[in-house]
Amino acid sequence: MLLLKALLLVCSATAVLARGKVDAIMSGACLVGQDTSKHNAQGEDVFKDPRNHPAAVASILAFSADRAEFRPREKGVITDEKVYDHFLKDVANFPGFRAQHQQTQQLNLQGSRVQFKKEVANKYQSDRNDPWEVARLLESLLPQEMDKENQRWLLNYVIVNSKQDNQQRPEQQEISVEIGSILLSKNSNSDKTKIEPQTAEMTMHAYVAKADNLKQHSSELSKRIRTMTVQKALRELATNGGDDGLVYEEEDTEDLEAWFRGLFTPLDLPTRHFPVSKWVVQY
Repeated sequence: MLLLKALLLVCSATAVLARGKVDAIMSGACLVGQDTSKHNAQGEDVFKDPRNHPAAVASILAFSADRAEFRPREKGVITDEKVYDHFLKDVANFPGFRAQHQQTQQLNLQGSRVQFKKEVANKYQSDRNDPWEVARLLESLLPQEMDKENQRWLLNYVIVNSKQDNQQRPEQQEISVEIGSILLSKNSNSDKTKIEPQTAEMTMHAYVAKADNLKQHSSELSKRIRTMTVQKALRELATNGGDDGLVYEEEDTEDLEAWFRGLFTPLDLPTRHFPVSKWVVQY
């Protein structure tokens, strides 16, 4: 497991170095599937009960984003790419997530939004999320206007997938996380946003929540992480607010403590969790 994490971090760092400078970041988030979280779940129960794990996973993502100072709801367009990179690394380091797969694709863009969506859907590879849903989410992040000084801009998306299999018990359901992005460039001096013909890079990292890990560490997690509804957590990850775990391994205790080390004392506020069948935040 430690080797897998090391490889993931090396790959993430390589992707960051290859990406180069980013001037602006727009972010969107959505839930795919059903939010099975109980409406009155709070605190430790959010992490202990697998039915509440959609809220648990969303809360972890919002927590990681906040401590990395990646706050698109609050700050709007993000102009400091370092906070985004810190968010990615923090998610990759969380002991309760298992790295599933990652991919990098080259998009041949011809200058139109319609072709943009088709190219994203054609190049996207995942058996958990619908390619056209991902393409529509990314297309929705294209702003009408942008500071003409921003020549390189990143469209980022976060998907929490909670598709349910009626043949499985709640503790057997898997909650997955997918974080992807497309880096676009523009050469014009206009402040109007236009997709110019170019070869753009699309990257994606996917994780699966380790249900047993969240259950075993539910007490510590609830003390450190402020839980919130899926809807509220995903809003925190969107520009201007704009959608059977593995067997526990011994070294996870050290990994979890290392992940928490050096944090500010989080707020420990009770929250209510409202069911959401499918919720998408758009820019």
